[in-house]
Amino acid sequence: MLDGSHAGFQAAVDATATVTANAALAGGVSQASVQITNANFTQPPIASNSAVLAPAIPGWTLSGGFVLINGNDGADPTVPAGYQALGGFTAGASAQTTLTGLTVGNTYSVSYLAAVNGNPASHIQVLANGVDITNGTITPPGTYTQFTTNTFVASSTSVTLAFNNIQAGGNAQFTGVTLNAVGTGSAGINSNFLVASISAANANFQTTIGTQAYNAAGTYATVDGSIELQVINTGVSIAVQETFINSATGAVSVDANLYGAYGVASDFDNVAVTIGGISNLDVGTTAYVKISQHVAALTNPSNPAFNFQSAANEGDVIQVGIEATNTATLRISNINLALSAGNNPSIGAEDAIGQIDNALERLLNQRAQLGSVIVRLNEDASNDNVAAVNLQASESSIRDLNVGQATTEFTKLQILVQVGTSVLSQSNANAQSVLGLFR
Repeated sequence: MLDGSHAGFQAAVDATATVTANAALAGGVSQASVQITNANFTQPPIASNSAVLAPAIPGWTLSGGFVLINGNDGADPTVPAGYQALGGFTAGASAQTTLTGLTVGNTYSVSYLAAVNGNPASHIQVLANGVDITNGTITPPGTYTQFTTNTFVASSTSVTLAFNNIQAGGNAQFTGVTLNAVGTGSAGINSNFLVASISAANANFQTTIGTQAYNAAGTYATVDGSIELQVINTGVSIAVQETFINSATGAVSVDANLYGAYGVASDFDNVAVTIGGISNLDVGTTAYVKISQHVAALTNPSNPAFNFQSAANEGDVIQVGIEATNTATLRISNINLALSAGNNPSIGAEDAIGQIDNALERLLNQRAQLGSVIVRLNEDASNDNVAAVNLQASESSIRDLNVGQATTEFTKLQILVQVGTSVLSQSNANAQSVLGLFR
């Protein structure tokens, strides 16, 4: 049964990224996130797979030419589900929103999805209170596959963010805008730790396309693996070095990029890791993020689930599928404790721990599923036993003698017979007495 021959339907399992070990830092200030109105431009809604000249957009001020796009309009890159996008098609077109509630001196990150159609020189430039925070790195042409993140230090309690199309003849599009204080996001994560936050870096996080793990271009699937982050001293600055190990292949990759305090590392496995407030006091500290890949739903008609008739009526059926359980399906057949990297000789062992933990969790889930079915079958058996007892009692009340009732009836009739006999006897005696008076 553990070979999957009775797997039946198995629900899909989402990809996950879990911080399995995190280091507390010597510094770092927890801050609050700021909500952006209509960040996905879904108000007002427009027809699916269409584009219109942008109407008034709640929460935003538009100048220059913009279109509002939903899905695939046949001309622009497809906007991800759950989003609508703004596209500026004139040079200098600007979409602006003003936010309040910032803390002066705190660092904030602006993240967004961007795409370009037409002139490849068309790009998104982001300004915060008139200051270019793209720092010369303008969002390149893309198809909404990866979030771009820019940071700035708040100089006042409010900020006006401007998203500008800086070239004519093209349509620079963007959506999914978020503003987070570095160190705190919607999950309430704290920059006092090396991993301040983790999130999906792009739309590929829940995909199973391809086989590559390194995704600086944001075009590969999420695979089982572990990300190690280590604070190092480069001799010039304090930075975080990111290393990734692919659990299936054992390939170890060291990121060529280094990340400073409050930076966002997103070069591996479609996961964006926001770094906490590191300092020279944190050199040598490490953190680990374990990634488990997406598993598609399994529908296999040739390997049907077990069917149990749980009661007497039609349709009273319990189904249970037992998925294949072996080192390959548990994805632990290729773990290698001896794998190492130049900056961490035990990274293979660290990843193996996480991979085995995932395998144990799958086994426990399967055991829990079987246990719930057993409990339900036991309940059904108990109900069937009660029904059988009740049925036997009903048959007994119909077919068997009610001894108590019959005894009572017999006693009553016997008394009546005896009383009748006594009365008759006395009446005869009285008649004889009367006749004796005449003798």
